[in-house]
Amino acid sequence: MFISFALLNLASLLITLLLPNNHQPHGDQKRGLFSAYGPLLRTPRIYYALLCAFICAQPVSLGQSFLPLLFEANGFSPDQIGPTLSLRAVGATAAALLLARLIGSAHGPALAALGACVLGIGLIATAATADVVSAMVIMSFIGISAGLLLLFYQLLVTELSHGGNRGTALAIAGSGWSVSHLVAPFLVGLVADLTTLEQAFMIWGAGIVILGLLMVPLNRITATSPEGNEG
Repeated sequence: MFISFALLNLASLLITLLLPNNHQPHGDQKRGLFSAYGPLLRTPRIYYALLCAFICAQPVSLGQSFLPLLFEANGFSPDQIGPTLSLRAVGATAAALLLARLIGSAHGPALAALGACVLGIGLIATAATADVVSAMVIMSFIGISAGLLLLFYQLLVTELSHGGNRGTALAIAGSGWSVSHLVAPFLVGLVADLTTLEQAFMIWGAGIVILGLLMVPLNRITATSPEGNEG
């Protein structure tokens, strides 16, 4: 499987390198490498996109750290943990294939907020279940929710940027992933030391639900701010 993914990534890289480059540089590129950061960092909506990326990355951040330990504590065998974790990717792929049109519609912000809440509830439910089948269903829904958020924050980036600064916008919004990988395992581990791993997941999941609920007013505020649609 790892060899297959490596070959697929290599093929994608080769195709990208062989594609013709018809890009015309914009004026902001001529001013310097970091000239695009200032206007984007003054755009409130870029932080809304960053928040979406942060929530989207939670299953990966925890799947590479504490989720296997949680499943082991709940009595799962190694042969059960692997397939259960893999269903996150299956759910995310299904969301990308089946729900892309919905997330790109006027209902996109509401669906993204709903996805964040479902993701948080999924983390809470994961901590509370010792049944493998239930855990697989939960991980599938977590994957679907993360897939929705992934699509949504990438759409936000395209709305906030043009060809000349799109890479910069994606870097800023995508830094939510890096923040998640740093913050989520650290805080979950810290809370687990003070309580239990199950309680830590429940507390963290509740926090994600709160962030999901906050996405509704944040979407409205950043969309109507003076620089909310700067591109």
